[in-house]
Amino acid sequence: MFALGLSLTVGVLRFVNIAHGDLIVLISFLTLAVCVALGVHPLLAMLVTVPAAAAGFYALQRVLLQRIAGQNPLLALLVTFGVAIIVQNGLLQGFGADTRTLPGGALETATIHVAPGFYIGVLPLLTLLAAVALVAVLDLFLYRSRLGARIRAASDDVAAADLVGLSTPRIFALAMAVAGATAAVAACFMGMRMNFDPASGPTGYADVVTVGQHAFVGIGAYALYGFAALAGVEPRLAILLAGATSLVLALPAMAVVFRLRAAYLAVGTWVVAELFMLGAGKLAAFGGGSGASLPLAVARALGVRPAERYVAIYWLALALVAIAFLSTWLLLRSRVGLGLTAMRDNEEGAGSAGVDLVRMRVLCFLWTAPFLGFAGAIATLQKLRISPAASFSITDYTVFVIFNVVIGGVGSLEGPVLGTILFFTLRECLSDLGTWHLMLLGALSIAVILVEPRGLWGLIRRGVAQDLIPVSHQASFRSLERPR
Repeated sequence: MFALGLSLTVGVLRFVNIAHGDLIVLISFLTLAVCVALGVHPLLAMLVTVPAAAAGFYALQRVLLQRIAGQNPLLALLVTFGVAIIVQNGLLQGFGADTRTLPGGALETATIHVAPGFYIGVLPLLTLLAAVALVAVLDLFLYRSRLGARIRAASDDVAAADLVGLSTPRIFALAMAVAGATAAVAACFMGMRMNFDPASGPTGYADVVTVGQHAFVGIGAYALYGFAALAGVEPRLAILLAGATSLVLALPAMAVVFRLRAAYLAVGTWVVAELFMLGAGKLAAFGGGSGASLPLAVARALGVRPAERYVAIYWLALALVAIAFLSTWLLLRSRVGLGLTAMRDNEEGAGSAGVDLVRMRVLCFLWTAPFLGFAGAIATLQKLRISPAASFSITDYTVFVIFNVVIGGVGSLEGPVLGTILFFTLRECLSDLGTWHLMLLGALSIAVILVEPRGLWGLIRRGVAQDLIPVSHQASFRSLERPR
């Protein structure tokens, strides 16, 4: 039931709504407010929440998402990331962090006697029947109604739908409204069957859009613990081995996710990251689900006093940044970099010019894995602890990283640097505002994407004709051609 609305947006609107889970939690809180205010059962509260959710999703599509329709799928991911941050922290500010539940009344304990010793809960049965009915109604709507036919036509070919007179922006907004209505039904049954809180929602370049890079950060963290704490390897050498481990494990992950494209690739990398996190939680030698702390001997190998250790970690991190930046700059200055840039700008044109697209995607994916592993290892030396939730944190190692790239500027070396400086400046200046500063960061990311998809560096480039870190050059595609 939860996935129906998300499936509709992916299948019809061709983007992944990262905020879908957070919006369901928002509707659950809205349902709770209606129940308390009107004194009605959650099932009756759906008479209010279903149309309200449909209207809210309709407005989200028309006001925000329609502005970036048909562009890079990364933009839709980032806008919905911003929406998710705003919703989650807004709920935290308004309702607090306590868990809530919807009052199901007698339905919570009612059962049906099927056979001796065998009972079926009424509420789980109603949930199943509601899910089946919702699927059937949605199928009839899409394949037996005129609006459903228009939605499918617009999804198959937007240009052709426009030519025959269909208003595709309005049709897509109506499809989003349908997704909102299904989310409201899911929110009602979710709230009656389980507890929820503001953080319950997430439990949601060479044409390679990935939101699962935190997988390799976590792999690097756990590899560092394995080599340094369990095998007794010197911490600095363990950092190198952690990067190598991330590179090795990137090979099977790449074989899986590269069967997908566009938004499906982004979701696939996210799923792979979750699988790695769940697998890490099963490793008893690494503390299982609760994690483990690095031995004191590992920490003292970098410095007897904490200040000495922090200085050593600082220089290690600075060296990693310098190596990553310089090597990426040299890569982009090479003929291979020219192929990556051409593929980013126009994949079909790059392929026609002889660029081996598969080779470029593989290189892009494998290039980043070891650097992420190095970063995870260094972060573990700083925190002195690993755990599945923290080491594979999507917020710390994907959401905020994407924020830096988008705010600074996608497709440049200067942009991420500018975005990182701005992010940490805002975080330090606004930290006293509590959750409000995260909401402001989410709103800022949405505003930048809508006004200038190329980020702040794109705005600067309008008035500056020269890149600070130029990577353009004259080169031939001949060396990038597929072997004959």
